[in-house]
Amino acid sequence: MQTKTSESNSAQAFTFVQALAGELNGGTLELPSFPDAVMKITKALDDQDVDMNKLAALVGSEPALSARLMKVANSAMMHRGTRPVTELRSAINRLGLDMVRNAAMSVAMEQLLLAKEHADIRNLMGQLWHHSVKVAAIAYTLAAQHENLNADEAMLGGLVHDIGKLYIWTRAKNFPEFLSDAQTLSDVTHEWHPVIGKAILENWGFQSQLLEAAEGHESLDDHGFGPPDLTSVVAVANYLSKLPAGVVPDDSDLFETAAFKRLAVTPDNCEQLLAAAEENSKSLGAAMNP
Repeated sequence: MQTKTSESNSAQAFTFVQALAGELNGGTLELPSFPDAVMKITKALDDQDVDMNKLAALVGSEPALSARLMKVANSAMMHRGTRPVTELRSAINRLGLDMVRNAAMSVAMEQLLLAKEHADIRNLMGQLWHHSVKVAAIAYTLAAQHENLNADEAMLGGLVHDIGKLYIWTRAKNFPEFLSDAQTLSDVTHEWHPVIGKAILENWGFQSQLLEAAEGHESLDDHGFGPPDLTSVVAVANYLSKLPAGVVPDDSDLFETAAFKRLAVTPDNCEQLLAAAEENSKSLGAAMNP
């Protein structure tokens, strides 16, 4: 028999899910917005003929992004034995426009997730940020092995794949009993964050493949056949990110899932892949984490 507390939590969870469904279906999600400086930079990056000096000046006006770019450009994942760069224009040239966009996105994501107003859910947001960076690094590693995939885009997909959780947790603050019920919150988040994440990214103007990756990353089977795509990359990266360091999956059925097969991840090459991904995760984590 349920206790009064559990009955109250279940009632709040039901009310919360009803509210989520209504907001999603009615198009009334209270969507988070990017910091203005990051929006200006990403808009400038939409022009492939952007003047590099103007871009460097624009990036230089945002201290957090400037520092992030320098750290990423000099990370082990990016410079690979070349000399460290010491000025912003050289960092931008080394990274390329797609990676500059990723760095701008990482600053925006960090500011959104770790904002002061989230103090009461700081642990959840901190875990989400570290997880997103790890998935981004693994996705980059996976995509770099396939000619038809863009590794920089895969990194971006990893950074934003769980953005729907941000919305759910910030809305759940209005339902304190539900928020304190860890298992129910986890269940609701798992079920709803992919479709809400897709809605957020669509509102932000992201390309369709990123929307699909946000919506489909929790499944390893619903990926069809043919060459690997961004959704299969993020799905596999998301799965591998949850394994303890150095642990190779021993479930033979896992390697028969559509996502693993499309990426040609096998028991024979998985250990080497995980080693490279772990190295990239440490490097990117050191560069991107506050």
